[in-house]
Amino acid sequence: TNFKIKDVNKISESEGTLSLPMKTLDGLCAQVTHCNLLKIDVEGFELPALFGAEELLKRTDVLMFESSPRNFALQNYTLQDIFRYLSLQGFSVYKIDDSFEIEKIASNYETVQKYENLFATKDIELLRQRLLKWYNEKMRNFTVGAVIGLILIAVGAGMLTGKIKVPGQNVSDVAT
Repeated sequence: TNFKIKDVNKISESEGTLSLPMKTLDGLCAQVTHCNLLKIDVEGFELPALFGAEELLKRTDVLMFESSPRNFALQNYTLQDIFRYLSLQGFSVYKIDDSFEIEKIASNYETVQKYENLFATKDIELLRQRLLKWYNEKMRNFTVGAVIGLILIAVGAGMLTGKIKVPGQNVSDVAT
């Protein structure tokens, strides 16, 4: 690869070259026939990681990735580049806000905070069903932050249970 290593995740303060073996997600997951959730948080290398997961994405229900404008800029790409690539793979991108609304993100969306976790799926109803099930069964008494933090586990397990406010549905006992 020829990506910059200008990040807080340094391995050395000195200049030089470090060669490490690399494998793509497609190479690592060739035997995986179905993936409920693929979580990618690689400090600015999200787009290259996605390039190496083209076949895996065909077998993936939900992708969760960290959006960090600073980290993306260090690697000379933007969130819009990720959107374009995911769109070509058949995915739409969503965020879950503090009131548990699942909001589809427009292709010109910009992450304004330091970072945020976004979701991508080919089937929004599947994501909604898993979130609702998980919240209803497990998350009624958790705070918004705790719920967002545990969504990863629930989506991946395919067993989300609890009340999540989604467009077109009313939820009365969401913990805040």
